Amino acid sequence: MPQRSTSPPHFSDAALMTLIRSTPLAICITDAEGHFQMVNAAYCRLYGYAEEELLGEEFTMMLAPEHRDMMRRIHRTFIETGEDSDPLIGTPGARAEWEVVNRQGQPISVLAEAVRVEDDQGNVYKATFVVDISEHKALERSLREANQRLTKIAMYDELTGLQSRRAGLDRLEAEIHEHQRYGQPLCIAVIDLDGFKQINDTHGHAIGDEILVGIAELLRQSLRESDAAVRLGGDELLLVLPGISLDQATQAVERIRQTLASTSLTSHALEVTLSAGVAAYRDENQDALLERADRALYRAKRRGRNRVAQAR
Repeated sequence: MPQRSTSPPHFSDAALMTLIRSTPLAICITDAEGHFQMVNAAYCRLYGYAEEELLGEEFTMMLAPEHRDMMRRIHRTFIETGEDSDPLIGTPGARAEWEVVNRQGQPISVLAEAVRVEDDQGNVYKATFVVDISEHKALERSLREANQRLTKIAMYDELTGLQSRRAGLDRLEAEIHEHQRYGQPLCIAVIDLDGFKQINDTHGHAIGDEILVGIAELLRQSLRESDAAVRLGGDELLLVLPGISLDQATQAVERIRQTLASTSLTSHALEVTLSAGVAAYRDENQDALLERADRALYRAKRRGRNRVAQAR
C-alpha cells in the first residue's frame, strides 16, 4: 500500500488563535506576573466573566483568598523553571484538581493542566487548560455518602443503634481469634425480653420499638467500651464481653437485669424484664458457643423468667 503523508498542517498564527478562541476547552494565557493575556470564550463561560473583565487581571482572582499567595509562588517557580514547586501540583505538566470560584462566588471543581511557552521575543507565558469536573466531583461525593450510609446500615441496627447481627457476629469471631491467640477470657450473653410478643400485641409495635430503644440506651450506659451489644433480631440481644470470667460476666448481666426490672419504659410506664444465658468460651466454634448460651437462656425462661443462668 502507498505510504500516506504524515506532514502536519501549516496554520498561520491567526488561524491557531482562532482555533484556541473557539475550542470548547477553557484556555487562558497568563504572563510572567500572572496577569491574563488571553482568555477564550469557554474560559469566560466557565467563570461567568466577560473577556474584558479578565484581561490584565491576576489569575488568582479565581481562587479563594487563602490560596492566592501559595499560587503566586507556584506560578513564579513555574515561569522560571517550568516546574511546579508545590506537592499539590505534582510533576511538570501533571494534571491537578482545584477548587476555584466563579463570579458569583460559587465553588467550582476543575481539572487544570499548564504548559510553559515562549514567544519570538523570549517572553515567557503560562497556558492553562481547564475542564469543569464539578458534576463528577458531586457524583463522587454522593456515592461516598451513599456508601457510608450503606456501611452504617450494615454495621448498626437502624432502630436501636446497636451493632447489627452481621457486624456483631463478626465481632464475636474476632474476639474468638483474640482468645485463641492470647488466651484472654471471653464470655457472651444471649438476652431475650420476657413477654415481648404480648407487649406488642397489647400496646402495638410502636411501643415495642420504644422499649427496644430504651434497653439499647441502658446497655450503652452499663457496658464497658471493650464490650459489644448486638441486636440479633426482634427482641433477641447478644452481649460480647471480652477479658472477664464467667462469674464476672454473670454479675454484669445481673446488674443489667436488675436495672431494667426497676426502670419504667415508654410513656405507658411499662415494667419490662429480661432473661439471659451467659457462656464462657472454651475452645469451640462460634455456633457451639452461641448454642450453649441459648440453652442457658431457655433454662432461665423455664425457671420463671426475669433471671440470668450460666451455661454448662
